[in-house]
Amino acid sequence: MYPILSAGSIVVLDRHYTSLAPYRAHQRTLLAVRSGAGLVFRYVEFDDGKLILRPLALAYPIHLLPISPHQTPADCIIGRVCMVIPNFDSLLMQPTPSDCPSLLRQAIDKLD
Repeated sequence: MYPILSAGSIVVLDRHYTSLAPYRAHQRTLLAVRSGAGLVFRYVEFDDGKLILRPLALAYPIHLLPISPHQTPADCIIGRVCMVIPNFDSLLMQPTPSDCPSLLRQAIDKLD
């Protein structure tokens, strides 16, 4: 789901919201959907017994996920994406001693 989800992102899911109805009016809801042994993050619609998994970028293909007759779409939806922390790895980087003077200068400049 680039550019919303990039490598290293952390996704927070609302596992109580498994509905296809929009969470907010006039805004698509990004959902986590069980696909095989993994998860995919897509905009989801339901038609003719299949979940239609739409990516953000039109350059990527749409996937159809068949639903068995005894399942509902909510059985395949893990939850609503309610928060994305992009590229968490960059937040864990520790400054080296040579970075400290410039980081201190940046902090002082922000206070001014």
